[in-house]
Amino acid sequence: MLHLALLLAAAQAAPAFPPSLSAPHRITGIVLDEHGAPISGAQVEWRIERARGPVVLARTTSSDRGGFALPMSTDERLEWFENTYLSVATPGLAPTRFDLQAIGSEVRDLGPIHVYPFAELFGRITSIDGHPIAGAQIHAETATSEPIATTNEDGSFECLTLPVGPVTLRVSAAGFADVVLERRSFELHGTNRLDVALQPGRSATLTVRDKKTGAPVAATCRYFPSGSSKTAYGVLPRLGNNISYWHEPVAADASGRLEMRNVAIGVGAGGVGVSAEGYRFRYFPLETPEAVVELESNTWIEVRARRGDSGEGLAICGVTIEAGAASGSLPEGWFESTHDARSPEVRQRAPDHWRVEWGPGTMWLFDVNPVSVRVALADGGIQRARLTPFDAKGDQLAVLEFAPTTRVRGRVVSHEGLPIRLKLAIEHATAESALPARPALEFETDADGRFDLQNVGVIHGRFLVDEPDWELTGDDVTFVAHPDASTERTLTVVPKSIHHDRVVLRGVVRVNGRAPGAPLELELADGGSRESSWPLDQTWSDLDGNFEFVAPRADHFRLTARRFLPQVTSRRSNWDEHQLLDFASAWIPGFQTPSLDNVTVDLPPFEKWTAEPLKHR
Repeated sequence: MLHLALLLAAAQAAPAFPPSLSAPHRITGIVLDEHGAPISGAQVEWRIERARGPVVLARTTSSDRGGFALPMSTDERLEWFENTYLSVATPGLAPTRFDLQAIGSEVRDLGPIHVYPFAELFGRITSIDGHPIAGAQIHAETATSEPIATTNEDGSFECLTLPVGPVTLRVSAAGFADVVLERRSFELHGTNRLDVALQPGRSATLTVRDKKTGAPVAATCRYFPSGSSKTAYGVLPRLGNNISYWHEPVAADASGRLEMRNVAIGVGAGGVGVSAEGYRFRYFPLETPEAVVELESNTWIEVRARRGDSGEGLAICGVTIEAGAASGSLPEGWFESTHDARSPEVRQRAPDHWRVEWGPGTMWLFDVNPVSVRVALADGGIQRARLTPFDAKGDQLAVLEFAPTTRVRGRVVSHEGLPIRLKLAIEHATAESALPARPALEFETDADGRFDLQNVGVIHGRFLVDEPDWELTGDDVTFVAHPDASTERTLTVVPKSIHHDRVVLRGVVRVNGRAPGAPLELELADGGSRESSWPLDQTWSDLDGNFEFVAPRADHFRLTARRFLPQVTSRRSNWDEHQLLDFASAWIPGFQTPSLDNVTVDLPPFEKWTAEPLKHR
């Protein structure tokens, strides 16, 4: 049994932490090369996918020790759950993409992000009878729209810039049907070979019509060969930038007819994605040389908001459409789409009257239909209502009535009773927001700590501090307001560093008396055995072992350090599973003081750490 010692070096100076530790909402991490050495000057961008290409939300460069911190504003927090990712670019190395899924905390430490060289690929493209094909192109899904290689007269090719990790490749040539290869990984340092035989391409003629009227539709079709997943996000027209390596789209003429050339035809041979403005996207298999494709028009949802007692129209600031599957395969409200005034699906007839186009997007496979809406007002009010059809086309209507507003006022004081100027927010204590991750109202106190909010639509609310170093304490953080009445509160805030229920623990991990030399995943748990201890917080150390935790108080803590085998890939996600290499633990006694800034945790040499054959998310 390993003896794990903890030394409290009270006389030592506190370890140096990155300046970003005091920033509010942020993304942090460390950029490393394939050998684990820090990369300085790497370009790190936080992006979101849009139909016309990625949009950069924030950018920075890595420090001398590879660390980076990207700030996140309140509006940008809305984008966390939709197609956001980090792009890491380093000269001479393969571009790296880190997909961010379901991250909403104030600080998200991604830990080490390894950037690898390009892999190399060689091969030959021929026809099915063995003749070389010159000018055949090889595309990679993680690359740009340009081919990664083109064959010569002998049908041979070489690619020296292949992305590392799992990748889907497509091979195409004039007069031949595309081939999409099964997703596979190529060796980073080794000889990778790819030989492919192409079949002659055929032509398919499609006629696109409106399902109800039979009128021709000016649609656009994109070919998806067998092997490309029609359920992938890349199929969807709103993410067209992701599928730039497929065939160029083909547009129908005025009669709705179009011809797809050099495609494979037959059961399981592939299909087309058919899209048109005002219609639901449809995937159509190419099983015969001629076919008729019927499209269903999108549903328009009319939303009106008014005051219940007076009928006065109220300005809308956000609409969430809740949907369910008609077949019952998905529960009602399982899928939501959120829209604000900037959304392309929104037509503002008036401030109190929105017309929202409903196209189910990613849910087209499930026959999803809208069933209800949530509407948010600028005053913080929110209501939900069922949708009802109001015309023969199946368009939907919702009229939402809101209660009279209230007045909320009060004062903010510190734990010492002194007034303080702070940024605050109010969120709904019971209802879900129509704009996820955004508080209902945001405001700031004056120099005397006072605030006075007129015409507040939030009936049952909760106060929040919208600054990183303070938090509310006491029982007055929630309120139930009464229409046409006034609610008054005195709010007390304390620095997070001295909150009576929390402890701030800063320190450094030493392995065999030295800096670990690599980021370690650290988990802080309350006391007890390994089986019964309860995780309190998780973070990553830097290369020198520095760390910081903010966690509830406990009689004693258990700190576990873990190492993982790095994923040799140029694209990964924060939800990926990683192979655990080994771990070690140490006990930390509890403290009556609210913070401790100079804890040294001594762990044994790496060769004495415990290996465990399991995967850790």
